[in-house]
Amino acid sequence: MCSMVKFWKSTFLDEIEQFLIHEVLETIESKKPKYATMLIVYSFLAEIAGNGRHILELYANLDCRTNRENVVERLMYELGKILQDRFAGCSHLSKQERHVLKYQCLEIHNALLSSLCDYRRENSEPSDVEPIMAEKNRKINLEKFVFKFNEGWSVGIKALYNLNLISLDDRELLEILLTTSRLKKK
Repeated sequence: MCSMVKFWKSTFLDEIEQFLIHEVLETIESKKPKYATMLIVYSFLAEIAGNGRHILELYANLDCRTNRENVVERLMYELGKILQDRFAGCSHLSKQERHVLKYQCLEIHNALLSSLCDYRRENSEPSDVEPIMAEKNRKINLEKFVFKFNEGWSVGIKALYNLNLISLDDRELLEILLTTSRLKKK
């Protein structure tokens, strides 16, 4: 699985990420989404959810990369809110329309979980997931570092070492300080 994941081009990823954020997520998170638009978005999500490889590749290429948005994670969170009947932006929709959206959301969740389980059972070795999870853990640790660094640079530098993001090499420190976004550098 990992071999194909590594070959996605940056521009291709940019386009996918922008589409998922600006078309799919913004529609789902919208304060007053149109019912027809929501149906189209859910239909698109149902297609993706039916293929475990697609979900894993999106997760590995977007959510696990340090300079990318957590698109799959955000998407699952928003769909979860709809399943729990907490979609605030849909009060203008009829009860029947909300019921249809909630049902489709449940279908997407079920398809997604089933396809991931099927993919894992049929294709994946346990070692295939390890590099993806290592990248995700690194991203989480980098986010912790950014938070600590923005509290104070000395606290952030200590966090870099404590989170095992770098060894004692000054070049690694310099690279992280220069390339990590959202650092408040004064």
